[in-house]
Order: sequence, then C-alpha cells, then structure tokens
Amino acid sequence: MSTSSTTQFVSAITLPSAELSPWVQCYIHTKLEGNTENFFVDLFPVGYCVISFTLDDGSLIHIDGQTVKEKNNLTGQLLHHYRMQVNNITALVYVMFTPLGAYRLLHHNQYLLQGKFSSLDSLNLEGYNECAKQLERHQNNIPTFIETVDNWLLLLLRAPFAEKRFQQVKEVTEYIQNTTEKLVLTAIYKHFNTSKSSLERNFKEVLGYTPKEYLNHVRFNRAYELVKSGQFRNWSEIVFDNHYFDQAHFIKEFKKKFGYSPNQVFKSSLNIAQHVKEEIPKIRKS
Repeated sequence: MSTSSTTQFVSAITLPSAELSPWVQCYIHTKLEGNTENFFVDLFPVGYCVISFTLDDGSLIHIDGQTVKEKNNLTGQLLHHYRMQVNNITALVYVMFTPLGAYRLLHHNQYLLQGKFSSLDSLNLEGYNECAKQLERHQNNIPTFIETVDNWLLLLLRAPFAEKRFQQVKEVTEYIQNTTEKLVLTAIYKHFNTSKSSLERNFKEVLGYTPKEYLNHVRFNRAYELVKSGQFRNWSEIVFDNHYFDQAHFIKEFKKKFGYSPNQVFKSSLNIAQHVKEEIPKIRKS
C-alpha cells in the first residue's frame, strides 16, 4: 500500500507472541501525517490477508465503488490493484498475517473473502465481540490495544482445527516458493500425487487462490522485488528469468496487478508492504 505524495505514513511495528509468529507477521500501528481529507491509497496483491482496526470515528473508505463503513475489517486476498479513497482517517492498527495465517486463525473459506473488504462483525469470529469492547476502551493506549488483539488471536489459534487440507496446501506453497525453475500445474499434481480438482478445492479454501493464481502471484512478486531493488541489468532479464512470454505482456499484466508500470514502481517511494518486509528482520535481530 502506498499513499499520495501529500500524506506520509509514520509506522511502528510490533511482533506477535511466539506462538502466533508462524501465522502473524506483525502488528503495525500507522499514523497519517499531512492532508488526510480525501486522499488515496494504492492496494495491490501482497499474498496475505490484513485486518485493519480504524482508530478514528465516523470515517468512510471507498474502494472501487464499494463503501466500507465499519471500523474493523478484513481485507481478503487481492488479485489486482485497487484504488482506495480515505476520508479523515489518521490512525490505524493492522494485523499482517502470513500467507496461510488468516485461514489458520479465522477458520473461514478464504476464497469467499477474495477481493472483499469484510467487517469483522460479519464473520462471527469466536471472542470477537468481547475483544471489540476492550479495543474501544484501549484505542488511545496502543500497546494495550495490540496486546488485546494478540490475546484474541491466541484464543482463535487454540480452537479445534482440521489439519489435513491445510497441511497439503502448506507443503505445495513451500514447494512453489522454493522452486525457481518454471513450474507447470500438471507437474505439481504429479509430484504431490493429487488431482487437479482436489488441489484446487483445497487451495481456494485455505489460501484464497487457485493453484494457477498462486503461481502467477509468486512469479509477479519475484519480478516486483527485482524491480523495487533495481538489481537487474535490463527489463528483458526480468521477463526471461520469470518465464513471461514477452516484455509487452509482462508490462501489461504487471500494471494490472500493481497499478503502475514496472518503470513507475522502480521510481516510486517505499510502500507499507515493502516497509513491513524490510523492518521485521531488523526487529527480530534486535
């Protein structure tokens, strides 16, 4: 996520309890400084879900024609770029899940939440109503606010959970992440001795993507990291190394996913997703 140039993010990252660390990357408290009236934020696929707790009252968010009125929301897996208009929101707390974390903790079919911005009230999550009451009392005390969220997620973690489907998806995603050569789905089905229908059903449930969508997401994120870092000789290198058909196709699909051309992203300022990715290892070492 990134903001317009007249508004700046000031963020503080808190790591979750050790028991939650496989499923929650971090909590991030964000303050917005500058002009916060009708500014825009870019949302693009990052491969994980996010819960956002708005600490202001009476503000609205508009996303591609959808109005989000509730203060506490879950952003499902995104497949393409969204332009979000925010009005007079100056402080938020985010829960940044790991890719499989939202399913593991919330126990909801992630495919049904894909591309949606769902109020936490609508999800009927265990213990949420009591948690929400405590959060209202502590929104001016951020450490206690985050501790309350952490305790609630620990409650969800300890609830009964069906492992088999989840474990298969975990193993396949790790295999895809650790393989740099070009992968085709038929080879994945064969490697894991599973059928297309079974793997697709499990991926949708657990991750919110089909296997094909997930493969594309991994490829584009690898390309995105190269673009952001500038560690490439030319655009053709990125296209070839990430197995795209040609440069024109790569640029078109990249812009659809991230909202900007590769060259524009290369020149852009740091965004929240990138900031989180860079800061978490530093915090864990300290």
